Amino acid sequence: CVITVDSEAQWQLFCHAMNREELARDPRFSSLASRLKYIADLTALVAEWTSGREAEDVMSLLQAAGVPCGVVQNGADLMHDPHLQARRFPVVLQHPVAGRLVFPDVPFRLSQDPGSADRMAPELGEHNDYVFGKILGLSADEIAQLKAEQVLS
Repeated sequence: CVITVDSEAQWQLFCHAMNREELARDPRFSSLASRLKYIADLTALVAEWTSGREAEDVMSLLQAAGVPCGVVQNGADLMHDPHLQARRFPVVLQHPVAGRLVFPDVPFRLSQDPGSADRMAPELGEHNDYVFGKILGLSADEIAQLKAEQVLS
């Protein structure tokens, strides 16, 4: 887990959540500066407290107590995370050459256009006819000539 204590109020909540209220009164941990000075001691205490618990349980307990905390996830964990699944992450797309690929979806949702990673990036030259014909105004013969000269694919 990653645990973040950003304020004295969160430090108090953290100590309470660990059932270690005495740590809030310990001179080594009486301020952020002191906690940083004695970070090795604090890390050992937190490691001792978390060692017998599942990461998800630590996260849930601390979040419920008002302490920012999250489970550190690897790629496989992310693929099965219930929160990310509910947000339509990941997205599975079919690549014409590589086959089935998994991608992260758009990380935010907008009210007017939520967006989505719903298609693969174009292949090299896939839109040449449109770009050179419709946008740049080249004729079909001019585009064919560029392809024959291997200027375009």
